[in-house]
Amino acid sequence: RRVHGDENSGRSATMSLHTAVLVCTSLSTVGSLFVILSYFLFPSLRRIPLNFIVFLSVSDLLFSVSIFLSNIPGACTVAGVLMNYFQLTSPIWTTIISYLLYRIVSIDLRRNLEVPTTLFHVIAWGIPLLLTLPPITLELVGAHVFSDLATTWCWIKSDFVILRATCYYIPSAIVLLFDTTMVVLAWKNVSRAAPANTTSELLISTPSPFHSNHDVFLKSRRIIHRLFMFVFVFFFVRFWGMVNLFLIRQNEVNENGFWFRATSIFFALQGFLNALVYGSTKQLIREYLKCCIPPQPLLTDFQE
Repeated sequence: RRVHGDENSGRSATMSLHTAVLVCTSLSTVGSLFVILSYFLFPSLRRIPLNFIVFLSVSDLLFSVSIFLSNIPGACTVAGVLMNYFQLTSPIWTTIISYLLYRIVSIDLRRNLEVPTTLFHVIAWGIPLLLTLPPITLELVGAHVFSDLATTWCWIKSDFVILRATCYYIPSAIVLLFDTTMVVLAWKNVSRAAPANTTSELLISTPSPFHSNHDVFLKSRRIIHRLFMFVFVFFFVRFWGMVNLFLIRQNEVNENGFWFRATSIFFALQGFLNALVYGSTKQLIREYLKCCIPPQPLLTDFQE
């Protein structure tokens, strides 16, 4: 009876985790679509570096699609390939955003910021492709690299620890270190220049002669803080998986363990968390208010 009870308990925990992951994935899907829709609706939001956030959301959206595909019989390998690819493109777009942030607050206002958009796309979509080729190659030669992890999603089996580290964990750690360095350097540059330097005025969508240096400095800090939140989301989401990697014993993953469950849930929430950061900007809120709420008539209109 105890054995059957443990089996039923384990089955129930697995199904609960499966449901939680699908709910979180649905929230991320809605959040990513919200960011993409906002990008096309409001041209004022398409400015450097915020316009690159839409590509971050595209990555989050397709990552969510890979989780949904994991629940389709026979689609595990395809889902695993897509998952490994898009869970790499997302942090690389975060890296590009943090690099642009550093460049913007570091250059002289009189110089134009040159943005190699094509190069950024090659890096963001090309490097993950190269890192996804090894598991694809092994799968094609019959190594059976991808498997269903506790019915949550399909990814590289825990037997291939080195492959996981090479194709995901090590690149993620490098990205996190680079992002943190860029944000710290950007913050130092703004603090050192404030409020005498107005280099960060490039971040203002419609620069006005009425903006004082102090106003520009304060707005720069707010933008840096906002972009830092995208880096924090990346760190927060990846933290659980990195800890789970080091807690693997005898090449077995504890499907009901705390770290595995936390990894599954927070990974699935990535698109939703990025959408929360993006949606909390005052400019976006004002755009939706202007779009959805008609202007209230003044009292003089009724008097006339």
